[in-house]
Amino acid sequence: MKINKSIDEHRDVILALEGETGQKDLFTGQLRDLLEKGYRHFVLDLDKERRIDAAGLGALVAAWKTVHAAGGELKLTRVSGRTRRVLQVTGLDSIFETYDTPDQAMESFRASYGLRGTETVRLDEEKHLRYVAA
Repeated sequence: MKINKSIDEHRDVILALEGETGQKDLFTGQLRDLLEKGYRHFVLDLDKERRIDAAGLGALVAAWKTVHAAGGELKLTRVSGRTRRVLQVTGLDSIFETYDTPDQAMESFRASYGLRGTETVRLDEEKHLRYVAA
């Protein structure tokens, strides 16, 4: 699995996954590193994900748990029809928010805090979320 990372001006992290989504340790290790640096909003872009199996589901659930344990949010985008069905059959569609595009997922972070496009949420020294102008 290959992971391409990008970070926007609001500190939202997009992780674009390529290949088979099953290398849980590689994936959660990168998330932990980003969480330690104060990032809390993550979008997993599954546009180039080849297939998802039990190991892939385990990796997604481990990622969700890692992010939520640190007070963050993780959302999925560009989920294939097959992967969407797997999420529905396993009941994981009730855990993962899914969006058609990365932009929609990132905008949902600001909407969930009642923010406009010019505001964002940052962590202060004590790791509390604060609203600030972008």
